[in-house]
Amino acid sequence: MVGTAWPAALLEIVPSSVDRLHVLSPRLDDIHATSVQPLATVLCAAERIGDVRAKRVAVLGLGPIGVLFAAVLHDRGAYVTGVDRVDRTDVAPLFGIDEPVTGHARQWAAELSDVDRPDVVIDAIGHSHDILEDCVEAVRPHGEIFAFGLPEERYVMPMRRFFRKNLTLRAGVTSDWPRHLAAAEIFLAARPELGAAYVTNTFGLDRLQDAFLTALRPAKNRLKVALIP
Repeated sequence: MVGTAWPAALLEIVPSSVDRLHVLSPRLDDIHATSVQPLATVLCAAERIGDVRAKRVAVLGLGPIGVLFAAVLHDRGAYVTGVDRVDRTDVAPLFGIDEPVTGHARQWAAELSDVDRPDVVIDAIGHSHDILEDCVEAVRPHGEIFAFGLPEERYVMPMRRFFRKNLTLRAGVTSDWPRHLAAAEIFLAARPELGAAYVTNTFGLDRLQDAFLTALRPAKNRLKVALIP
């Protein structure tokens, strides 16, 4: 069984309604099944973004969520640029990152030529008051921004520039959980190499603090951190 718990998790018993759960087949072991839930959120977002065939898409933040966005959108025909302060060239080919950029999103956006501007920019960072400004700067006129990273309560953005470029801003939480969880399981079962590369660190519950500290410190060769009961 895999799903999502709201508003609380990390409890001994977590109640959840049936419409937020999916019964897994034996195709994935317990560790790699932990990838199903985050991938389901990405698949739901990708559905909102729509057809990306032959489009340039930039993913800002290549942590566990960002690399899944890259894999899904590349699989759907997009040319994917991935931007992160951590060097992700080691996993770029596997996750469909056509152009990995190591550096700050603001500097990357400021140095873009008009011909290289992406059609879609995805914020997979969140918790940053500056990230929407970077997205607005980077995206081409008439392009689209998808704010996926968990946001702060209030943001200030360059509304005049957003207006002049005729941009679209999308966001939203995952809906129709059973359908997207099932699709995520199928995606991962067909691409076992992704699951193997995605979970990079495992810890027992006796090392809970180490697990959280590892997850909080982005580093090369580190993506998803899993706990083993």
